[in-house]
Amino acid sequence: TVDIIASVSNEALQIKAAIQKSYPDIDLKDVRFIEDFFEEAYSDDIADHSSLRNMFHSNKGYDGLAMPTKKTEAGGYLPIFDHRYLNEDLPGGILVQKGIAELAGVPTPVMNKVILWCQDQCVPPKEYLVDGKLQGKDIATTKTPQRYGFKDLKTFIEGNR
Repeated sequence: TVDIIASVSNEALQIKAAIQKSYPDIDLKDVRFIEDFFEEAYSDDIADHSSLRNMFHSNKGYDGLAMPTKKTEAGGYLPIFDHRYLNEDLPGGILVQKGIAELAGVPTPVMNKVILWCQDQCVPPKEYLVDGKLQGKDIATTKTPQRYGFKDLKTFIEGNR
């Protein structure tokens, strides 16, 4: 899981680089690798800084946070997917990044994999990503640039300055 998180973070940095290539005056200093963000935001709360994985596991800021689960008849546990992690964080988080990546022409294979998995787990299932593009029937429920009619990076940047 931490490898996926790091890969998504790297894709976000590629989006940043593409934007800054065309718009060097835009301040995107807060877009940084997740490990750097953790060091700044949670430094005092992290017991083990030796790796991103250990930073997650030893972060007091995450104590008590867990994916909600339900016990199965076999005695195991299954995630409860009808939860804000998918219902709110997906349409207002990674889908926005994916939308900006599309406008900037940046491929996001790892984000795509995460989005495809998540949209299938939503209750009810959602359709955001189709054929690698944000063109599914549920785009209107997101905060993506595509929802608001943006088709290119220039219009998006100029419309949001």
